[in-house]
Amino acid sequence: MREFTTEINFTKVDKFNLVGATALKTAEKPIKVVGVAIGTETDSATGEVKEVAFLKSEDDTIYSTISSSAMQSIEALAEMLEDGDTTPVIAVEKKRSTKGEYIVLKLV
Repeated sequence: MREFTTEINFTKVDKFNLVGATALKTAEKPIKVVGVAIGTETDSATGEVKEVAFLKSEDDTIYSTISSSAMQSIEALAEMLEDGDTTPVIAVEKKRSTKGEYIVLKLV
């Protein structure tokens, strides 16, 4: 089950299409974001709750992420969208000095 705390330019159709969302880290070109939804998702089998964000692009593609580092950028991006700014972003995957990777958004 999903519950949203932030929704900007996200319609019922967009929410329906979340099932087919593309992983943000696989985006190969800049995304002109026109909508954002941020919230939590509960795994029905385990009960685990995780933070999730969705970006809607100008071409109606929906991108999703559970990356906490990307979440910070997406929250700032949501504020920009509220002000009418639709600056394109790119997802950049970076490596930690320890193990693992993380995602950040960069304005272009």
